[in-house]
Amino acid sequence: MDQQFGGVGDAASANQVKNELRQAKKSSAQMIHAQKELLDKMEKQERGGFRRVFTINKAAKMAKLRTKLCEKLSESVLVDEELLRLERQSTAMSATTLGTITRNGTAVVNVSNVHGAAGGNFANTGNSVLSMSVAGLISLDEARDISGSESSGPVPTMRMSSGWEDAQEELLMLEREKEDILNNLFQTVDMPAVLDLHARIASFSSEIKAVASVKKQADRVEEMYRKALHLLRVALAAVVSPNYSGSIREFALNSYPLAVEAGHLIEQACHVIQPEARRKYEAFASELTHVRPPKFPQPVSDFARRSRTHYDPHSALSIEGMRNLHAAENVLILLQRLVIQKLEGIEKWQAKLTKDQEAAESAHEQMETKLQEQVAVLARSVSV
Repeated sequence: MDQQFGGVGDAASANQVKNELRQAKKSSAQMIHAQKELLDKMEKQERGGFRRVFTINKAAKMAKLRTKLCEKLSESVLVDEELLRLERQSTAMSATTLGTITRNGTAVVNVSNVHGAAGGNFANTGNSVLSMSVAGLISLDEARDISGSESSGPVPTMRMSSGWEDAQEELLMLEREKEDILNNLFQTVDMPAVLDLHARIASFSSEIKAVASVKKQADRVEEMYRKALHLLRVALAAVVSPNYSGSIREFALNSYPLAVEAGHLIEQACHVIQPEARRKYEAFASELTHVRPPKFPQPVSDFARRSRTHYDPHSALSIEGMRNLHAAENVLILLQRLVIQKLEGIEKWQAKLTKDQEAAESAHEQMETKLQEQVAVLARSVSV
């Protein structure tokens, strides 16, 4: 009874975290959209006419836009931190649905969550020897580890002392053993329909794994772009802040290093996507594998490197850097717009991957059901 209440409590907590995470992602998307609109307005204002009559008006509008952008950037940083916290909490809770790690480092994995349902379906196919053997194949990997274990109670557990990673590897190994046994069984039985179903199931399993692999790559790229966006938010917030002095030295010490790091993340993200993913999702991958982030003016880069050890406001390097400061500040805006644009493309790619994964899993489940029906027929025919 306590275990049932504990399970209900865990499920409620998991649902609450999922809802909070969904809301945080929605807030983050809204923040990104609001920032994009403000950046577009600033660019439009920047490219506007320079007639003398509108000069004062333009400066006032730009100051107002900078103030709004500063507020949005500050809010976005807080939303990013909350989103990161919820993602970590969600990942931790997802790990506990398959197993838990005890204090002494022992991994306790609930094997019945992985194989119990399939074993039950095959066990009801009949009383024949073949039916019993098929049911045994599904639960064979459970029996091997349950024997000699210290667990007690209705739910079998598998204990390993090397941590959660070893537990996952062990489960994968047991899945492969089960697959090998099923392959041997079907090869000895002359039923083309069953063999065809099994081959199609293997094909859909391969498709699921392929989509999962691509999704990991897309997740990694998204993670890198979100880190870059966070860095650029902090860098741009310093520039549009009321406390910003507008000196080349302040820019070189505060905003410039963050923007350079964000640029490195963008360049590294180009190498995450593998050739197979590029071929299968060329429309999405091509937009992320050939990205060239805008560069800072060379005088600003030179000043940033040399001003770390020596700074002379009257030097030619400082004067030239000040002349290019406005262009360098615009590079920050261009970088952030680029990252936002790529994140929008990644979001569409993620939606496509989720759709493909759901389709493959649905087809796999249908084939599994048909296979169980065919095996049940086979079991009854042998028992007669």
